[in-house]
Amino acid sequence: MELTKAFPCILKEDVQLVLAMLQVRNKEQACFHVTIQGEVCLIPERVYFIELPEVQYELLTPRQQLLTSCLFTRHHDGFVRQRHVTRILQTEEAWVLPYVIRLLGEYVVEILYVIKKHLHQIDRAILLQFIKENQAFYSLQKARVASYWNGYYRGDFPKKTDYVGFQMIGYIEVGSAC
Repeated sequence: MELTKAFPCILKEDVQLVLAMLQVRNKEQACFHVTIQGEVCLIPERVYFIELPEVQYELLTPRQQLLTSCLFTRHHDGFVRQRHVTRILQTEEAWVLPYVIRLLGEYVVEILYVIKKHLHQIDRAILLQFIKENQAFYSLQKARVASYWNGYYRGDFPKKTDYVGFQMIGYIEVGSAC
């Protein structure tokens, strides 16, 4: 899979620069597809490249930092995903949303708490438009929230409404405080 396809075409130059810095070689890997403002993007389920040292990260432009952090939200290490999701939650770029929404359907509850803390900062209109364009993708993430709650967190949160994943879904769908 060519990782430049993980973002809209307009970002191709910046993506190529970031991928060169990360020394990424395209490999076959599982991916999911989403539509971002009418353009189909293929995003890797997991990435296995080495995280950029902070000093190199700081040399990137703000857009390149955002791209880098989006990619690292797909990292195989949950601590890396958590660190980078914090960096992408405070933007209004629609192309960041699939990286955030995909994390809702993962099992690392600590990442869910990070997202919950910042979810209100995401432009609701942009978020709802993304979900409208990607209903199957969003439905799958909702199903994963339910599955992980049932399999891992039901003992800690017997009431679904107490589980952070369901709280965020409620916020997204109804706009109620999370």
